[in-house]
Amino acid sequence: MVPATLAAIIRDFYTRTSLAITIYICDSSDGRQKSRERKFASWFQAYNPGNMVRLDYMIQDKNDGHAYYITLITSLWNPHIHDIITEFQRVANGYNDPK
Repeated sequence: MVPATLAAIIRDFYTRTSLAITIYICDSSDGRQKSRERKFASWFQAYNPGNMVRLDYMIQDKNDGHAYYITLITSLWNPHIHDIITEFQRVANGYNDPK
């Protein structure tokens, strides 16, 4: 029930505009973030109507060693898709850079 409901909410969100972007971070408080990332990836595969793209990153924090799984989802028809992906990658790759 949860995957279908979540898919319907996201599908409705993306139906309203091709400019929509979803970025999420899998909860890491209990150390099960990789399991959550795999679950969401399987839901995406099952419910993607074919017009969405998903980009996953795993960030390893150099200070505490924790792994953080982040994902970007957007429409293939988003006119800014290349800029969005480039900036998402820049931010993810720069996580451990000095602030």
